[in-house]
Amino acid sequence: MVLVKYLLEDLCIPETNIILWGYSIGTVASIELAKQASKLAGLILLAPVASIIRTICWGKCCWDRSEQCGRLADCCCDRFNSVKKISDIKMPTLIAHGVQDMIVTIEHGKALYQLCPGAVKPLWIPDVGHNNLENSSMLWRRMRKFINREARPPLQRKKRKSSMKDIKNKVNLSSDNNDKNETKEVFGTNVK
Repeated sequence: MVLVKYLLEDLCIPETNIILWGYSIGTVASIELAKQASKLAGLILLAPVASIIRTICWGKCCWDRSEQCGRLADCCCDRFNSVKKISDIKMPTLIAHGVQDMIVTIEHGKALYQLCPGAVKPLWIPDVGHNNLENSSMLWRRMRKFINREARPPLQRKKRKSSMKDIKNKVNLSSDNNDKNETKEVFGTNVK
C-alpha cells in the first residue's frame, strides 16, 4: 500500500490512472492491494497463484478431485488464498497464463477467472510455461488492449506537489546570490 500511497499523494496520480500488475507469487500481493484500493484502473495477473497450499499440493493431488488438498487450501493457515479474495475484485482484471506452466498450473488462473467479477476475457497462451510468459508477443498485445480499451478510463493528472527545486525556481533564488538587500516576491509577499 506504500507504493500506491506514494503514487497518490506524492506524485498526485489519480487512482484511476493506476493499474496493478502481479506475476506468479506477486499476484497474491496485487490481489490484496486491489481489494484495499478498489478505485484503481485495473489489475493484471500473470500466472496467478490461487493459493499457496494448492500450489504446493498440486504435484501430489488433482485440483478437482482432491478433497484433502481443497480442505487444506481453505483452512485458516493459508494466508495467501487468492481464491477467497478475488470475489471482492470488481475492477477490470486481466488474467493471463501459460498453458504449459508446470510451476503454477493453468488451473490456478482458470479458477481465479471464474471467481473474479471484474475479469475481462483471459489469455491462455499455448506452448508457454511459467518462466517464459513475458516472452510471448500475444501477452504484450493483449495487455496493450487491456490498458487502452478495457481498464477504467484515466482522469486528468493532478498538479504535482512542488519540490524544493520548483520552489527555488519560483522564488528565483540561486545559491550564488549574496545580495542581502535585494527584495524578492515569494508567494505574493515581498521578502529581503
